[in-house]
Amino acid sequence: MMQSLEKRALPVFDLTGSQSGTVEITLPKPVSIRDDLIIRAWIASQSRAAQPQGRSPEAGRGVSAISWGTGRGISRVPRMETGRAAFISSAKGGHLAHPPTVEEKYKKSMNEKEMALARLHALLSAFFEEKVRARGHVIPEKVKALPIVLDNKIEDSAKTVEVYTALSNLGLNADIERAKKGTKIKSGRAKMRGRGRRVPKSLLIVVSRKDAPILKAAKNMPGVEVKYYKELGIPALAPGGQAGRLTIWSENALQEVEKEWLTKAL
Repeated sequence: MMQSLEKRALPVFDLTGSQSGTVEITLPKPVSIRDDLIIRAWIASQSRAAQPQGRSPEAGRGVSAISWGTGRGISRVPRMETGRAAFISSAKGGHLAHPPTVEEKYKKSMNEKEMALARLHALLSAFFEEKVRARGHVIPEKVKALPIVLDNKIEDSAKTVEVYTALSNLGLNADIERAKKGTKIKSGRAKMRGRGRRVPKSLLIVVSRKDAPILKAAKNMPGVEVKYYKELGIPALAPGGQAGRLTIWSENALQEVEKEWLTKAL
């Protein structure tokens, strides 16, 4: 629940890491961050990717087999001519005992207003230092207040080295290195199926243009995501259902989000 609005003046940093100005934004003051709503919203968003699956009613019945009846001193399961059992779940090539059914409901629903409130609380969590540190992010000493706002020129960075240099000038490369060191290679078949690495989440960069060059330039940095502000959702703001992701805003993106999300909260 939102109680009132507060104005906050934030420094704007240029690409060299120096303060180039300030921007004033209006924020709703939450009574408390609803972590329970955020977790529910994350589960609901993840469930949308689940695809219903089932098994054919004829699965495991692709052979000719009948029961031999009684009087032979053997069980009455269906058998092939060779005497080998068929069809039943304990037989080789038989059907599953309790197969998945397409009638099962995979999708978890959530009310629209609850989802909107969860998204707002996930966004506001990134503005509080204690929440960001609780996620394990490294906040540089140069940054005295959250959220971190960069000059709009960051959106035009077309090369990875340009983005990395701009972030390093603020000391934000420490969080990228944390994600790089935390990358784990999975064991087993996962490596053969295109999902062999577990990469921790690092910075989230929010831009105001859908065609900004930085969307491609920052893709290759471990754990870093770049999002157009209208496409922000729970998976980006609260990975794993835990809010407080270290977020970098371009000045225009923050002003657009303030106009469309924050000042409409009350």
